[in-house]
Amino acid sequence: MMAFIGGIHRVTLSRPFSAGLLVFRSGPVCSLPGTNPCADENGGCSHLCFFTPHSTRCGCPIGLELLRDMKTCIVPEAFLVFTSRAAIHRISLETNNNDVAIPLTGVKEASALDFDVANNHIYWTDVSLKTISRAFLNGSSVEHVVEFGLDYPEGMAVDWMGKNLYWADTGTNRIEVARLDGQFRQVLVWRDLDNPRSLALDPTEGYIYWTEWGGKPRIVRAFMDGTNCMTLVDKVGRANDLTIDYTDQRLYWTDLDTNMIESSNMLGQERVVIADDLPHPFGLTQYSDYIYWTDWNLHSIERADKTSGQNRTLIQGHLDFVMDILVFHSSRQDGLNDCVHDNGQCGQLCLAIPGGHRCGCASHYTLDPSGRNCSPPTTFLLFSQKSAISRMIPDDQHSPDLILPLHGLRNVKAIDYDPLDKFIYWVDGRQNIKRAKDDGTQAVAMNKAAMDISFRGEGFALPFVLTSLSQAQNPDRQPHDLSIDIYSRTLFWTCEATNTINVHRLSGEAMGVVLRGDRDKPRAIIVNAERGYLYFTNMQDRAAKIERAALDGTEREVLFTTGLIRPVALVVDNALGKLFWADADLKRIESCDLSGANRLTLEDANIVQPLGLTVLGKHLYWVDRQQQMIERVEKITGDKRTRIQGRVTHLTGIHAVEEVSLQEFSAHPCARDNGGCSHICIAKGDGTPRCSCPVHLVLLQNLLTCGDGCVSSCSKCVFSPPFFWAGAGGGPAPRSRIDGGCVDVAPAQQECGAGASPSPLRLGSPDMLLPGFCWVGLRVMLSSVPSPEPPTCSPDQFACATGEIDCIPGAWRCDGFPECDDQSDEEGCPVCSAAQFPCARGQCVDLRLRCDGEADCQDRSDEADCDAICLPNQFRCASGQCVLIKQQCDSFPDCIDGSDELMCEINKPPSDDTGAHSSAIGPVIGIILSLFVMGGIYFVCQRVVCQRYAGANGPFPHEYVSGTPHVPLNFIAPGGSQHGPFTGIACGKSMMSSVSLMGGRGGVPLYDRNHVTGASSSSSSSTKATLYPPILNPPPSPATDPSLYNMDMFYSSNIPATARPYRPYIIRGMAPPTTPCSTDVCDSDYSASRWKASKYYLDLNSDSDPYPPPPTPHSQYLSAEDSCPPSPATERSYFHLFPPPPSPCTDSS
Repeated sequence: MMAFIGGIHRVTLSRPFSAGLLVFRSGPVCSLPGTNPCADENGGCSHLCFFTPHSTRCGCPIGLELLRDMKTCIVPEAFLVFTSRAAIHRISLETNNNDVAIPLTGVKEASALDFDVANNHIYWTDVSLKTISRAFLNGSSVEHVVEFGLDYPEGMAVDWMGKNLYWADTGTNRIEVARLDGQFRQVLVWRDLDNPRSLALDPTEGYIYWTEWGGKPRIVRAFMDGTNCMTLVDKVGRANDLTIDYTDQRLYWTDLDTNMIESSNMLGQERVVIADDLPHPFGLTQYSDYIYWTDWNLHSIERADKTSGQNRTLIQGHLDFVMDILVFHSSRQDGLNDCVHDNGQCGQLCLAIPGGHRCGCASHYTLDPSGRNCSPPTTFLLFSQKSAISRMIPDDQHSPDLILPLHGLRNVKAIDYDPLDKFIYWVDGRQNIKRAKDDGTQAVAMNKAAMDISFRGEGFALPFVLTSLSQAQNPDRQPHDLSIDIYSRTLFWTCEATNTINVHRLSGEAMGVVLRGDRDKPRAIIVNAERGYLYFTNMQDRAAKIERAALDGTEREVLFTTGLIRPVALVVDNALGKLFWADADLKRIESCDLSGANRLTLEDANIVQPLGLTVLGKHLYWVDRQQQMIERVEKITGDKRTRIQGRVTHLTGIHAVEEVSLQEFSAHPCARDNGGCSHICIAKGDGTPRCSCPVHLVLLQNLLTCGDGCVSSCSKCVFSPPFFWAGAGGGPAPRSRIDGGCVDVAPAQQECGAGASPSPLRLGSPDMLLPGFCWVGLRVMLSSVPSPEPPTCSPDQFACATGEIDCIPGAWRCDGFPECDDQSDEEGCPVCSAAQFPCARGQCVDLRLRCDGEADCQDRSDEADCDAICLPNQFRCASGQCVLIKQQCDSFPDCIDGSDELMCEINKPPSDDTGAHSSAIGPVIGIILSLFVMGGIYFVCQRVVCQRYAGANGPFPHEYVSGTPHVPLNFIAPGGSQHGPFTGIACGKSMMSSVSLMGGRGGVPLYDRNHVTGASSSSSSSTKATLYPPILNPPPSPATDPSLYNMDMFYSSNIPATARPYRPYIIRGMAPPTTPCSTDVCDSDYSASRWKASKYYLDLNSDSDPYPPPPTPHSQYLSAEDSCPPSPATERSYFHLFPPPPSPCTDSS
């Protein structure tokens, strides 16, 4: 407590011995009357003296402790440090100054704990924040060293020799390592792990030890580089807080299931029980001749002899949920190895192994031939989630995917990569395009002011400026997709707000708009810079389109207008000459040549919500957001579909990165100095560059530089090109566009000479017609400006008079829908002859095509008001249209009203004309055959299977009841296959090979990711071991607890919420019932007549039982040929006051 003289401004010090405590004297700088005991030789205190109304009190700064004389502060030789939820405390082992909280900030739920005595740092994991942090012992300089890709980091250890940090994550099932500052993170062990928990290191010998809490708890040892794993102890419960006695070379651990403290040698042999009468031991550490442990039931920290467990001493009481404990002392971090000196001459990680060391690299980096330095990956996949971007290398058996340490990701929508500068670009949120290196450095946002210029139409180049995310947002900027031209060093992106395609330099400078139209809505975009084109989807109101244009927006061509609903992703394979796209509504992936020819459907089965698409090597990859997976097929044939990644939530995009050939790069005409162009450089077919400009600029006479068209001889530049002479009716005259030069305009009555008549002038936009103005110096100003060449259209195309679109297919001429910007394709349309039918929008079609069931008019008016009679091989639509019967229920609407795709599951159309008579007979025969097959299976189960395992000497084999009750049924071991024995299911049978947990077509996953996103998850807690105490009945089967299931295919949602897990029934004078599907299920003693006559069989329809019996695990979950018939306990109507009878898998006789 502190107070100024007079008793005012009272302040209570919560921690009087805080670090960095400064004391200032208040008042004028002069001698003041009065004194107190602290003024006389500091009150006898060695450091701090506090004067109180009752007495003086000595104190010590953080890191020092007060001796028993209560005056002298010393640096303690050793002290205990422990975690207790949101605080980390220290307890002296030499003085009475106990339980001092280290003043740390930002701790929420600390779990594992370790220290680095050389740097005076403590490290801890936080399972709530999902971070690993460090700070000095006095609580200062708190920082996160690992904060990405963690789920439940419940084990951690410091390698004080190699300056590395090891941790075990129960949620991700990984053991990883990084430098003490978090750099060069590498996944060491990720296969054959089952809930790794506690870690311990022996750097002198080069070993790492850890415990696992999974289906088969064990203690494991490996080299510190993650190789040479071996099980030391397998007959153990949930071993926690593994501790090494470096002096005597012994392991110590607490067993949470036996409530014992045990010890063994470093090979897991010579096991000794140190203490076996403890209520609930949890944390453990060793120092000198003692072991120290925490007890959750006693809320205490105790000490005992490390060999006998005798001489127990209470160190501290009244402590709640102490997660980890250690002794801070230099003797706990002693010794030498190769990594102590110069990091073992390793560029990144020095990992100790027995007899030496090995240099290691961050995940996906490769060690060079020297074995010391590391090289970054050149070929990999990037995939994005809502708030994370990850990297993976397909078919890499050495390391899994890894979340990149990119900060500030809020809503990632699209990603791209610059392989030259090694930058990742992404669209984040509604108004940001950001970039960063893969290690999180140099993270910036594109200059917002520069991005705004492209919408205002200004041509000024602004420098690249870093802006903060807190600046005011521009509602006119909503990036949707982006694509990089690595040769011109430009970034193309589409905007949802302005419906334009824009271009930026990679330096951050805005260049302008390259494509804009009144009806355009460009969304997905991909740049094919090798050939000078960009492809984009155009989500117009009438219909979706896939279009192609030059990089400056000219030479625009529509590739597809039919067979599309919502194309969401595009990718170009330039080497193969293919364009791929995914349609989210049609749920299929298609491809075509770069010209739009040879359209082909690659995949249309079991696709739910495709979003991203990319090509890497010989495969095409895509992400499915709803199925939470990444899949691939061969890009040419669509065969060999394989799931690459599973259980990845909130997927948003994917991008492939391949190594760029320097030879091919240098051969590109735009690779060197942007081809000499000031703005846009386009590669021509002859290997030469063509310069062009955004829409608000024009190419000057040197054909290299873009400008506003003004030259020095202009007296005043008022407007910028393009210009058109006004034609009849006020529209632009045909072929009157002028893209260069300068125009000076003046009122006609002032500068138009005698006899000169004003010529109407149109300035680019239709609303800028200036009648009554004269063109001044037209001949002089435009004499040196090259006239634009008229577009060259093929014979089957129509040439538009003016506008951005030059050529359109000839079939679009006079179809009632204007495609040209100037609508010239709908002008001067012919009058239909007597042999033609006039469409409502002016088109003429052959009269014989009227009411033929297929629309020939673009507006479908030739099929209106028709009473068509369909042929026998045709299907009549609800609108009267006739389509081929094979087009019914083909997953693509051919009828105008889509009626050919209705009721497909109920009424399957016959495959041909002759199948009408046999279609009704087939189902009947199938039903009869199914009944015979089902009866045969039932007979075999009753007569053969159950007799095989019946009798006193023939119970069910052990594998029928094996499996871990505490592992959820949907648990998939990382790297494992979903097919084959599935240990999480009772009775241990193999699942059918055609069943896929993730909804695929049976592809074997290379790696199933278990929510490694940094997001909070509760699933990992359900996978932890649960060893049941001995009871009268066997432990419950996994199928009896609905909390263990999170997939509908394993647990029916129809089971009422009031159902409770199976529990031991204790009824006086009555034997306990049999656990369902246990070893005596099929014993002949439990016949149907016996349990029907017993008092267990009361009323199968009674609803009065408040505790319904558990379902039989072997009912509907496995294949019919391998399961017992369902027990009455599986019916919802089975409620009674007594325990359930055994499953009636017995001989019916």
